[in-house]
Amino acid sequence: MKNIFVSSTFRDMHEERDILHERVMPELNEYAAGYGESVSFCDLRWGVNTEDLESEEGSRKVLSVCLDEIDRCRPYMLVILGERYGWIPEPETMLAAEEGREGLDPDDLEKSVTALEIEYGALRGKGQLSRTLFYFREFEGPAPEGYGQEDALHAEKLSELKARIRKLAGENLHTYTVSWDSEKQALKGMEQFAAQVTEDVKKLMEAEWKAYADLSPYEKDRRFQWDYARQKGEQFRAREDLVEEYIEKLNHGQKLLALTGPAGSGKSTLMARLALQLRNAGKEVLPVFCGSTVFCRNALDIIRYIVRYIEDRFSLPHFEEKADEGSSEMNRTPGAGAGNDGGEQGRTKIDRWTDRMKDLCAWYTEKAEKELVILVDAADQLTADEARERLRFIPPDLSDKVKAVCSFLDTFHPEYYSGLEVTETVLPLEETDKREVVKGILSFLRRELSEPVIDRIVGKKGAASPLYLSLTVQRLVMMDKSDFEKIVEQGDGIDAITARQLEVVDSLPENLDELCMDIVHAASGKLGGYLAELAAQYIALSRYGLREKDLEGILTARGLEWNSLDFTLFIRYMKSFFLLRDDGRWDFTHRSIREGFRKHSADAKKLHREILEYLKKLDVRDEMRVGETVYHCYGADDKEYFIRYVSEYEYQKNIIGPAAKTAYEISLQDGGEWLCGAVRRGEELQADRKFTAFLIFDVKENFSNSRKELEIQLKVFSAAADLAYIQAEIQNDSADPGSLPGLKKKRNNEIGGNYQELYEVYKKTINDISGTGCSDGRELCEVYEKALRRQQENRETKRDVISLCNLGVSYDNIAQVYVELGGADNLQKALEIYERSLRIAEFTAEKDPSEERKRELSISYNNVGRICQKLGGEQNFRKAYEMYEKGLRIAEALAEKQGTAESLEDLVISFHRMGDVYSNLGGEKEFQTAQEMYEKALHIAEPLAARVKTARVWRLLSISYNKVGEICEKRGGAENFRRAYEMYENGLRIAEFLAREAGTAEYLKELSFSYMRMGGAYEKSGRAEDLQKAYVMYEKSLEIRQMLAENQKNAESQRELLMSYSLMGDICGKTGGAANFQKARQMYEKSVQLAEMLAAKLGTEESLRDLSVSWTKMAEICEKQGGQEDLKLAWELYNRSLIIQSELAEKQKSIQSYTDQIIGLYHVACHPMTEPGVSRQYLEQMCSISEMLYRQTQSPRYRQFIEIAKAMLAELQPYL
Repeated sequence: MKNIFVSSTFRDMHEERDILHERVMPELNEYAAGYGESVSFCDLRWGVNTEDLESEEGSRKVLSVCLDEIDRCRPYMLVILGERYGWIPEPETMLAAEEGREGLDPDDLEKSVTALEIEYGALRGKGQLSRTLFYFREFEGPAPEGYGQEDALHAEKLSELKARIRKLAGENLHTYTVSWDSEKQALKGMEQFAAQVTEDVKKLMEAEWKAYADLSPYEKDRRFQWDYARQKGEQFRAREDLVEEYIEKLNHGQKLLALTGPAGSGKSTLMARLALQLRNAGKEVLPVFCGSTVFCRNALDIIRYIVRYIEDRFSLPHFEEKADEGSSEMNRTPGAGAGNDGGEQGRTKIDRWTDRMKDLCAWYTEKAEKELVILVDAADQLTADEARERLRFIPPDLSDKVKAVCSFLDTFHPEYYSGLEVTETVLPLEETDKREVVKGILSFLRRELSEPVIDRIVGKKGAASPLYLSLTVQRLVMMDKSDFEKIVEQGDGIDAITARQLEVVDSLPENLDELCMDIVHAASGKLGGYLAELAAQYIALSRYGLREKDLEGILTARGLEWNSLDFTLFIRYMKSFFLLRDDGRWDFTHRSIREGFRKHSADAKKLHREILEYLKKLDVRDEMRVGETVYHCYGADDKEYFIRYVSEYEYQKNIIGPAAKTAYEISLQDGGEWLCGAVRRGEELQADRKFTAFLIFDVKENFSNSRKELEIQLKVFSAAADLAYIQAEIQNDSADPGSLPGLKKKRNNEIGGNYQELYEVYKKTINDISGTGCSDGRELCEVYEKALRRQQENRETKRDVISLCNLGVSYDNIAQVYVELGGADNLQKALEIYERSLRIAEFTAEKDPSEERKRELSISYNNVGRICQKLGGEQNFRKAYEMYEKGLRIAEALAEKQGTAESLEDLVISFHRMGDVYSNLGGEKEFQTAQEMYEKALHIAEPLAARVKTARVWRLLSISYNKVGEICEKRGGAENFRRAYEMYENGLRIAEFLAREAGTAEYLKELSFSYMRMGGAYEKSGRAEDLQKAYVMYEKSLEIRQMLAENQKNAESQRELLMSYSLMGDICGKTGGAANFQKARQMYEKSVQLAEMLAAKLGTEESLRDLSVSWTKMAEICEKQGGQEDLKLAWELYNRSLIIQSELAEKQKSIQSYTDQIIGLYHVACHPMTEPGVSRQYLEQMCSISEMLYRQTQSPRYRQFIEIAKAMLAELQPYL
């Protein structure tokens, strides 16, 4: 925002000042909005009765404030002069105003207030003159009464002033002519003046507006952050020793510094001083004051902020999330984030941005010359999500070139990030510190206090807080005429002043919040205005402050007359309370002040509503409206307007993005209650499908996969599914009592089942959700009871494919939450809900057989197949095969018809999934079919990668190479091993390239797999030199997985780390020797530890198999080490493993599970601690299972197992 100070005489410029505000400023702001800017005229006399201002009292009230406002508006000024020179105050008044201000002549005190403004603001330097516009008014005919010269002295001084302006102003001086309309008693010709000012201001500002428009939103915000640091840091200069101590630690190798302390202890001031001092020392500094703007509200915002800074600093391409193709609801793919994405499954937005931050910090470390220090103040003010708790905004790999300093309240206890052991506690002020703070504030304010008063101040209970000291000094500065009258009564002089100051200090509350309110009441009382205090209450209830024009609009709507001068006096009076943002918003300097106002707000809901009503009238692009509307809907509990607002702007990303983010933050704050309440009233409030789309797409993308947020998602998306369901009701005119999507097909290709059936299904679902502690389900059940009654009354409803699609996406969102929660029970719930989504997809694809609907159906088939595959077991594997096959047929048809990169990618993924099913089923025939699927995928991926050349397609190609390699390795034989090695090499080259160029966690994960596969290929040869190469490959894979597991802390990364430990143990065991056996045992112990943790947490068949494998490998190395205790442990582990293997074989009945059971039976039967009778039983069972598998597969492997079992039974016979 550009502020222009308006200087004019008082009585004769009413029309000019009015037309500036009523016509010129709106027109300029409409024009400036095209550049993302705005203009405000600062005229402290506009809207004020000027009759009282041309007096000594009025001059004292205005003059010092005017000079301060000129400083604030520099370098812009607009001067209007007519025939009057203006009021000339007494010399003492002028001298008091000029005290301490540079550029004014203390010997020339006989000048008007207007002349002083012009001298101070415009004529004292060329830099000011070039940005000052001058307007001289001339009359046609004589000037009417009140518009003419005061007297000869005033006329002479005005002539001298105008002559000086004509000499200096050049082309910035303009004249305009008016005449007097005696009938209307008003000036004529003001249109010329308005048009002239409008064009002149445009010409003056346009170059700067264009330059500002070229700045990115982040560049603009960084300017604010530095302004904020200066406002905080330059006011208080105490505790410099701490600042120097922190800088010393950073200079001597400390990479992370964390400051903690209670509210008001001076953390933000220290951070501001630290930012200024570090920059003065020549370092790159990025200060971020959390919660100060919309760019730093949560941990992801801070990560983005760091990313954009480094990108902008070195002109690097900006990393952005992949946007949806198109903006319409038809182009949003239900379920796209739930399984058909080529491997991003389980990766959240914050994961990808964290990867980017890590990569850029590493790049900065390598390339930059200067050290970068990232300062994140008040981290506890960020949205309370998992990312904040884990401090993910702190780069994980700090270095000598990239360091970080963060601060937070001492009540904030992050659960993660081991680096926080380097914490500095900002302790309450010591006695000497308190005095330094007080004296520093006094120096800044150019005031003095006697030692007895300072002693009394530092003796207050709250004096340990720098903020408390600052506010106390502020209160003393507010002493006015009434105070000095009491001083006179006490005898006048220094002693009386000290006595009065001591009375004031003693009367102040000890509590910080109470002190804030006490000072505000005192200030408003001294200034004679309730309005300013009320304005402060509105500011306290806003998110990031309000502009003066916002306050004027809100209060005017209440029937209160806005007084700009009184508000400016209040702000000036309360200078330490307020800061001015770059966009013109006034906000509080400290959250304690805001909280104090909020606690004492009598009717916050009413005030929120008044702000909301004002926001509704603003231009839809206005940043206040965009940033604050949803927040005040929440504060006013206006669910109806919230629904209308987000529905109206659903396809305008610049509006709906901030709205969705605010809705998400509100949900974190209240557990999703308010948002769910709005959703449940959706039918009553006539919410349409655009509102549902807002929930399932826009709000959804803000959530992470932390346990807390998953539980909130269950609430929100269950309510969204309810609303989408109601929106998607379908008329059925037949005798069948109604049909709705979500249930099994019955007849005529319609989706059958009635409300009663659906209601029963939903009762079960809600009970399941209730078990998580997310909802008691009563409200949702009431909705379905109402739906049942409606159906029974046979009310007609409308078919709506898009609403059905929204319902499908709602189901997908809920199902994916269950997948992320993990565990067999949650996977089963996910499967049930994905199946409902599938039935909707089948219905909508039939009703709307477009390619988009068909693709959605393919995705739904894949979602169901994916969960069946995860659940395991023969029946689930066959169902997965059925689902994948249906998805594959659709993908083949779309790829043949479209031939687009997207359709070909979908087809590659479908072939991968079909291959995975056959590979998991086992058996030579199945392996052969799996290889055929993988080869088809490779045949498509190779030419596609050559044509498209995107990281995503190259990654698909790498996966294709690896899958072909894996199945060749499984099939065995020299030729297959040769091809497997070739495929792995190709995949590794791509993986290394992608990890190096993109460097995200997902590509690093793929690289770890490629190293693992290459290690396996080397290990298979068995040669000593190849075993060493295998060790190197496995070690590289392990290093990556250790890092990913530490950063991600999820089950998937932990399982992959488990596998790496296991492989490292394998290669050490094969190499042989006591030292290698011991190292192998250490690796297996780590593997077992992770496997036991995951099995206990998840309980899936996959996690149980991992545990049985880990126990078996641990037992094998114990046997090799050969001690008596080792043999006993091995026997125990073999038996534990066999229990799991037998249970899985009974449940899954797959070749793989039976094979695992055979190996388990062999280990226990062969162990010397096993009784002969038990050994015989296990060997007979081993033989029986092997014979069954041999009949199925004709694999020589199982023939060999049969021979081993029979030979061992023969050896065992003498001992029976």
